[in-house]
Amino acid sequence: MFVPSLTVLIQAILLVGGLWWCKEMWDRFPADLKRVKESQDKAEKGTILFLWALTAGVAFLVVTFTIGLVRAILSAF
Repeated sequence: MFVPSLTVLIQAILLVGGLWWCKEMWDRFPADLKRVKESQDKAEKGTILFLWALTAGVAFLVVTFTIGLVRAILSAF
């Protein structure tokens, strides 16, 4: 098996999923911003803001993991 352990496989899947989530949300940004500004529905605004807060958390975790991965690779040299 190419993957050294199940943990590495799960981390790789989560990283790819996090990157995909951020890309999809970034594509939605202009439409979501317009909907937040124009909508009178508080539930819709709350849902959009919740999704963007979740996206900020996912982006933070992706960046943190990526920095740790790059540091580990660079420390090998």
